[in-house]
Amino acid sequence: MTKIYFVRHAQPEHNWEDDRTRPLTAEGKEDSKVVLDFFKEKNVDAFYASPYERSIDTIRETAEFFGKEIIYKIRIMSLQEISEIADVSEGLENKIKSAASSCNTFDELVEKIKSKRYTLSRIHRILLCILLGITKKDISNSYKTTPYIRVLAMNNHGKKLVSELSRNKNLNIITSTKQFLEKNNNRNL
Repeated sequence: MTKIYFVRHAQPEHNWEDDRTRPLTAEGKEDSKVVLDFFKEKNVDAFYASPYERSIDTIRETAEFFGKEIIYKIRIMSLQEISEIADVSEGLENKIKSAASSCNTFDELVEKIKSKRYTLSRIHRILLCILLGITKKDISNSYKTTPYIRVLAMNNHGKKLVSELSRNKNLNIITSTKQFLEKNNNRNL
């Protein structure tokens, strides 16, 4: 038997001007954790939410817990937003939106989108871009920045490797962001 649960959004910030973007209060964020606790022992196939920020934030953590984040994210995106994602073209946004509306697992989603025209690797790449929010504009902007290697930490072996790599004048190796910005005109990291 199919069970459908309706969850009202948690406590929103009432002093917020724009109704669509009204966030949750601290109490509302705590309430969203209660929603997760309620559903943890349930068998949940799908999550749907209105496009209002408070509704999305109420159910987000629960959707992520069940591994439904990508499907959930696509369901709340508009066709326009999907069309702006990197590598989406030729009306593929319609196929992605339709698939997300009628499936419950990641594998099902991929199978419904896949075709001779749209390869598995391209679909995986697009879904990753959707999760990370990478748009065509982001890709375009990335071509305008200077490529670099950002070193976060290193051991003795890493120090030797960085020393060898730094001999290549075509590579920007950043060990200090501040020094890099001071030395370079390109401030787009």
